[in-house]
Amino acid sequence: MSDLCALPPPVSPLRIVLDTNVVLDWLVFDDPLARGWSQAIVTGMVEWVVTDSIYAEWQRVLEYDAVRRRSPGPSALEAWHRHARRCHEPPRCVLRCADPDDQVFIDLAVAEGARWLLTKDRALLALARPAARLAVQVGPPAAWSMGAGLQPAWAAS
Repeated sequence: MSDLCALPPPVSPLRIVLDTNVVLDWLVFDDPLARGWSQAIVTGMVEWVVTDSIYAEWQRVLEYDAVRRRSPGPSALEAWHRHARRCHEPPRCVLRCADPDDQVFIDLAVAEGARWLLTKDRALLALARPAARLAVQVGPPAAWSMGAGLQPAWAAS
C-alpha cells in the first residue's frame, strides 16, 4: 500500500483553446504555420478543449461556401472528434470580450485553466494583457512555437 501512496499524481497535459478560424487554418486549409501547435495537440503534449457551442459554430462554418469549396469532407470532422476534448459550457469569467460571439473562447480558457488561447480575432487579442494576469496567454497562432517549456514565442516578450 505504501507503494501506491508514493506514486506522483498524474500529469495532465497543458490545455489550449483555439478559435474557429484557427481551427480552419489547421483542419481545412492545412496552414503550415499551424503545424507546431497542431502537432502538440496530435501528440497529446497539449490538450485542445472545446464546448458544445464551439462545436456548433464549427459545424456552421463548415457549411460556408468558401470552406465547402476546399472540400474538407469528413476528415475535418474526424480530426475534430479525435483531438478535441469537450468540456461543459463555462461560466462567464471576469474578462469581457467586445465581440459577444467570441466570449465563450476566453470563458473556456479561464474556466479550464488553459495555458493558451490562439486567435487572430482583434477582440480576443485585445484581452491578452488582462488574460495573462489569469495565466492565459492570448496570442496569434503564427507566434506560437514549441520553445522551452512549450512557451509560445509571444510569451517571452
